[in-house]
Amino acid sequence: MKIILFLFLLNSQIGFTQNDLDSSLHVNIEYVDFPDVEARFPGDSTAFFVYLSKELMEAQRDESWPTTYNGPIYFQFIVLANGSIANIQIVRGDNSTINNIIIDLLENMPDWIPANIDEKPVNSRIFSHISINNCH
Repeated sequence: MKIILFLFLLNSQIGFTQNDLDSSLHVNIEYVDFPDVEARFPGDSTAFFVYLSKELMEAQRDESWPTTYNGPIYFQFIVLANGSIANIQIVRGDNSTINNIIIDLLENMPDWIPANIDEKPVNSRIFSHISINNCH
């Protein structure tokens, strides 16, 4: 089985309400949507995509992975001023197994380089999605 993944990062406020979110682990944290310098995954501009692709390819080998799944999973999280991640939320995803795998991958990823305002680290939100297409 071949899996095709597309990842898009947006560090901006998108029109979703709190009711649209899986808020089981949500903690109220103040964050900035438009910092001077955005938070970034360590490495070059493709490093986050490479990390998720590699980890999802590995997860695909697990028996719990759905035999067929096609579609996007939208998620967001907060990159704290110390680079750690908080408030991982699936905004939209049609498969609870894959949603849980995405949450697990995000919880276990390396710390990020935090966003900055006036050269000081700040909490910021990352909104992203990944499209998964299982091809047989």
